[in-house]
Order: sequence, then structure tokens, then C-alpha cells
Amino acid sequence: MKHLLLTTIAAALLVGCVTAPHNTIHTSAQTGDIIAVKQFLANGADVDAKGVSEWTPLHIAAQFGQKEIVELLLSNDANVNAKDLWGKTPLNRAAEFGSKTIVELLIAKGADVNTKDKQGVTPLQYAALSGRREIVELLIVKGVDINLNESGPTPLNISIITGRVEIAQLLLSNSADANVRNIDTKTPLDLAYEWKRKKIANLLRKHGGKTGEELKAEGIGDPNYQNKTK
Repeated sequence: MKHLLLTTIAAALLVGCVTAPHNTIHTSAQTGDIIAVKQFLANGADVDAKGVSEWTPLHIAAQFGQKEIVELLLSNDANVNAKDLWGKTPLNRAAEFGSKTIVELLIAKGADVNTKDKQGVTPLQYAALSGRREIVELLIVKGVDINLNESGPTPLNISIITGRVEIAQLLLSNSADANVRNIDTKTPLDLAYEWKRKKIANLLRKHGGKTGEELKAEGIGDPNYQNKTK
């Protein structure tokens, strides 16, 4: 079960990891060739042109950490919330692959911090999965719905499964639900015990976390999947 869960999470992280074709604005965005990107735009290239996997140049620049290219594309009115074949926006890509600066740039231009891809995965879930504490913190500051979840583990449960104590602490300190049930009706504390995450279990206790059996004994019952969705 544990192996299957980790495999599922990893699959969500890796979906769409492809490279752009050669000799296009997309390739120039990937390699950080700002002169070439400027020339493409000057020659009338569509700033939101979709290439392989429906990636726009902004998707690629965001994923590969090309800050100057991101700034250039945004200054040319690139669609900050464009979605690729998997429903991922440039913010999903930046949160997933760890560029805080680019995440800041995208949000400043109106990127939806609660956007969900076709699997229902949010930027916060990707950042938690990748262990990007600074990005998790930034998304929280920018008003992300910390308990929003439509697919798979919540950000808190992801931090438990992956053993990321600092991220779990950050989430709990910012009102992550310590007793939300997953699809198997397990609470975060149940998961912490199952995965032998003693430090995180202690954190959960400090934030009111309880096991499913404890909640049931208190008369709360055994609810079905209760992750918050939108």
C-alpha cells in the first residue's frame, strides 16, 4: 500500500516532464536565450504559442527557472494562467520544480494560487511534494487555500508521507486541518503512525490531531472522504 501511494504521488509529480522541440521560441525559452526570444516576438511569434504537450513559452521558462525569460514574456502579456495538456499552469510548473522567484513573478501577474490540474492537484500540493518549503510558505502568504484538495493526499498528508517535518510544521501553524480524513478514513495522525513519522506525530498532537479511533470514541463517527473540495 505504501509503495503504491508513493508511486501515485511520484506519477503526479512527473507527468508532463518533456522538453521542447528544437529551433522554436519554446526552445529559446528553455535555454534562457533572451535575445532569440526577443527576436521571435519581434518577428510576430505568438507569445502564447502552444508546442509539445500544449506548453506555452511561459510554461517552459517557469519550469526551467529562466527568470529573465519569464519577465520578458509577462511584459508581453503572456497568459499567466494558460493550461497545458495536463491542465497545468506555469505556476504549477514553478511550484513543482522549485523557483520561488518565478512563483512570485507569476502571482504578481495574477496567477491563480488555487488552480488545479486535470488530476485535481494544486500548486501547494506540488510544492509540498517537492519539499519546497519557501514556496509553500510563499503560497500561504499569498492566500492559498491550505486545505483545498480534490485529488490524492492533502498537502499535510503529503508532508507526512514524505517525512518533511518542516513543511508539516509550517502547514499546521497556518491552520491546516489536523483531523481531516483521507479516502481510507484515516486522519493525519493515523498516517504519521503508519509511516513511523514520530516527530510529525508529536506536532499533530500539539495541534489537536487525533486518530480515527479517538475521534470515533468521542462520538464524531467514521465519516467518508472529507477533504475540502471546490
